[in-house]
Amino acid sequence: MRKTIVLSLVAALLFSPPASVFASDENGSTVKWHDVATAFYSDDEPENYGGFDNGSQTIRIGKTNSGGDNFAFVRSPLGGDFFAGEIIGAKLFLKTVRGKSPGKLRMGMVSGYWSRTAATNCEKAKSLVDFANLAVTEVRHEAGGWVSVDITEMLKTWLRGDARNAGLALFGMDGEEHGTFVSGETLQKTEAPYIEVTGKIGSRPSGYGKFEYSRQPTEGSIYPGGGNCLAYALRDNIPVAGENLGIRNEEVNRIYQKSGEDGVAEYISALFEEYVEKYRGELCISNFRRIDDFNSAIDPALEYRVALRVGCDPDHPMSLGSRNYDFHFWAQIGDGRWAQKFSGAQSQIVPHSASLSPGEYAWDIGDQWLTQNSYGFYSSKVVYYAVAKNTNEFTEHRKSPFEDTDIYIWLHGGVDYAFSNGLMSAVSTKPMLFGPDLPLTRGMAAEALYKYHMKNGSFGDDAGLSAESGLFSDVPEGTEYYLPAKWAAENGIAAGYGNGAFGPGDTITREQLAAMFLNYERFSGNIPPDGHYLAAEFEFSDAGKISGWAREAAKKLVRQGILRADGDLFEPKKAMTRVEFAEMLWLFNYFLQL
Repeated sequence: MRKTIVLSLVAALLFSPPASVFASDENGSTVKWHDVATAFYSDDEPENYGGFDNGSQTIRIGKTNSGGDNFAFVRSPLGGDFFAGEIIGAKLFLKTVRGKSPGKLRMGMVSGYWSRTAATNCEKAKSLVDFANLAVTEVRHEAGGWVSVDITEMLKTWLRGDARNAGLALFGMDGEEHGTFVSGETLQKTEAPYIEVTGKIGSRPSGYGKFEYSRQPTEGSIYPGGGNCLAYALRDNIPVAGENLGIRNEEVNRIYQKSGEDGVAEYISALFEEYVEKYRGELCISNFRRIDDFNSAIDPALEYRVALRVGCDPDHPMSLGSRNYDFHFWAQIGDGRWAQKFSGAQSQIVPHSASLSPGEYAWDIGDQWLTQNSYGFYSSKVVYYAVAKNTNEFTEHRKSPFEDTDIYIWLHGGVDYAFSNGLMSAVSTKPMLFGPDLPLTRGMAAEALYKYHMKNGSFGDDAGLSAESGLFSDVPEGTEYYLPAKWAAENGIAAGYGNGAFGPGDTITREQLAAMFLNYERFSGNIPPDGHYLAAEFEFSDAGKISGWAREAAKKLVRQGILRADGDLFEPKKAMTRVEFAEMLWLFNYFLQL
């Protein structure tokens, strides 16, 4: 369920090409898998932590001038389109950036977790490669500057479950050209690496459940971003997050300390059952029941199985606004395999899972392993359900309460999070309006951060404020913004104007909000990791227009993925809107969970 996102997590995934694109003829079907992650390493840059080459969105493969290696790791989630025995052939495609491409490469399977973030440097990456078993592979030159390498046998190995899919290692050879290729992190997704698989579907088992595999619909949906794992398991198109279930972080922490992950799984399963009962009509669920285990009988003409698992991270205890747990759902399809979905990504079939218990598999968080904890994170016992829906269509069980905010903005834009958690309120109740495009004011920003801090911290009613009153002449005691303005000023989050005024109704600009938000991160001690979205040396093309006091904050917030930029433009003097700020609050809370 975790939004593995990863804007390059949330935003990039939501607008990436489909995970699989089909073509078919009498000789079989061809499918392209596009969600390919890459990492680049170099012996000449041993502390390069897997990022693309100097921020240029390329990877290099070949020998260095000093005789070392420039090499790359490449990994794609496995599509469930074919069983291993149905595969005819598979190729990895890379787009050449400049110069000639090598005629041969050394290639092998990576043996364990890696990431293009700080989890994996060059030395760690090399420890995951069995150099004795690197095979010399011919590089085929394709049209349009593309090259391909055959990965058929490796793909079959992964699909059979004989080895875990940790991706491919690509190394150059002495005497061969040095290759420079487009990375998986490129913004030009039509040039990103992809895998092309050809296969011919044979006989399949049946009778394991009512529904065959299908992706959540997006065309014509009121929520084109699609749902998450829980929504997909219930064949619904609206995401259901932990706050929707009523999960309380402190209760998870208490249960984990007492009963471990299995206890947390029981806690979340009880809330899940309550949620389904509440929305049973809207979900078109005619029967919903917990079953003892994977072997418990169901009526496959009417029902299908759903599996729930939980993961907890004992090394990272709860802190303000963050959590150390997550839950995930799988759903079984008619041929016995299991399917899953992550927020912002296409649904997928779990490979080599036909008619087998989900408890036999390692459940990862997402496909791109952004953190070490992503790898086999969900490890609690498996909780099973039988679900019967009286419609073959995906339902949409919740609507936006605001007339001026559609369901997509309501959920993806952070408005649901900000409103449901009491951080931002409606601008009108008759009619019900959020005012997504209205300018954000200094008072609104201070109030939301104040409420977030009070909601997620352990404070009294006054949040430790001084007894001094009348701090600002334009925010009298007892008015809506009195406590937020006082709290922000006393804790170094937002100062007044120096003339005794706070300016609660003044529009706040992007650079002003960036500075305020970074001040809050430092005050609270909760600073999300950065570096997923911009290289350290990146500079905005309008950097000269950013005030000196805001430059660090502008770059920091964009690198964290909390504040969006328009390409290389920061637009520091542009007014923030309410919906943009709601999204920031949601992303801040989300990235603290990674």
